[in-house]
This record gives sequence, C-alpha cells and structure tokens, in this order.
Amino acid sequence: MDLTLTEEDFLAICGSTKFAAEMAKRAPFSSLSQAVELSRDIWWNEVDIASWLDAFAAHPEIGDGKSLKGRWSKGEQSAALSTATDSTLQKLVDWNQKYKEKFGFIFLICASGRSTPEILDALKSISWKKR
Repeated sequence: MDLTLTEEDFLAICGSTKFAAEMAKRAPFSSLSQAVELSRDIWWNEVDIASWLDAFAAHPEIGDGKSLKGRWSKGEQSAALSTATDSTLQKLVDWNQKYKEKFGFIFLICASGRSTPEILDALKSISWKKR
C-alpha cells in the first residue's frame, strides 16, 4: 500500500509549512502506521515552536461556524455543533477570546464526540490555570 500525500495535503491537515514540507519529503508511506510514526518524530524533533504556533493559528476556533470550512475541523466538531445553541456558541467565542488573550494562541481540544457543554467546561477550567 502506497500512501501518497502532497505538501498541500499536509498543510491542509496541520497548518505548519515546515511540518508539511518535511512530511512531503518522506512520502510515499508504506502504511498509515509508518506515516503516523514519522509525523510524530517530525512534530516533536524537527518542527520548532514557531511552526507549532503556525499550526495552531491555522486551526479554526472551537465553535466558530464561519471558519469551519475545512473538512477536518468540520467533521471533528460535528458533535459539538449539533449540540450547540446560539448562547453556547457565543460563550465559546467569548471564552476562546479570553484564552487567546491570556495564552497568546487559540484553545485546542480534540472535539471528536464531545458536546458543546463538555468543551465549554474544559475551556473554562483550563483558562484559569497558570501558564
């Protein structure tokens, strides 16, 4: 099995140009597990903090329906969006802003399968922790 993704594919998944370039250099992959193993090595050992921040900045904010155009985040956030009300979406936007002001980047969470109240609770609890 040849798993071939382009630099553009990796950039759409991650948002870090350095990560995308390094992954594309190593493609094709013989298996998904090889791709995952290499991606971990690249992420932790070859990509710098500036590239991590690029990836974070490219990710849509939780609950921001306007920025959920990409297939990756839209799918990940589908459970949260299906349980959201206008009020809870506004709270997510407000708490995201507080988080960004405090930490300098957006709040990231694995949203798969989580409801809006679960995500909001996580965002609220971590926003008050010291950096």
